[in-house]
Amino acid sequence: MTDTPTPPSNLTVSAKVDAYLKMYEAQMVNYRATVQIEWRVTIAAWTLLTAISYGAVHENIRLPGYAWVVLLMAPAHLTWLLMIHASEDADKALWVRFRTEALRLLENVKESREAGTLPHGFGVWTRRSLLRHLGWLWAEFGMTLLLTVLAWQLLRRP
Repeated sequence: MTDTPTPPSNLTVSAKVDAYLKMYEAQMVNYRATVQIEWRVTIAAWTLLTAISYGAVHENIRLPGYAWVVLLMAPAHLTWLLMIHASEDADKALWVRFRTEALRLLENVKESREAGTLPHGFGVWTRRSLLRHLGWLWAEFGMTLLLTVLAWQLLRRP
């Protein structure tokens, strides 16, 4: 793993702040793009499962036709969610670090070397708690699981 990027040490404080803010903004753009990709893939998975369910009801599609899609959707989507959430967490840790360094330089706040840690008093909503993280994961995956079970039940009807 590589170290967090930092501006060259020979820059003025103002130039360092500008550099950190540019890195912060770039990381935020990357984070937002990752979130958009996450939701596009999630909605595509839900749409596919819904289309298969529709086909089972209205087009008389039955097993084994789309069984492999239905059986693989839940584990594939869960794997995708775990990987994309890890990427989002890494992006967020970097942009929080860049913002923290800029604030430290501007406000002479005690330096923190742990990536993603904010100076005292900046709130607790800067890092996902395990419960909050699992809540979002379960909300997304729970819908996939529900749609998967529904599609499977509809496909196996006589």
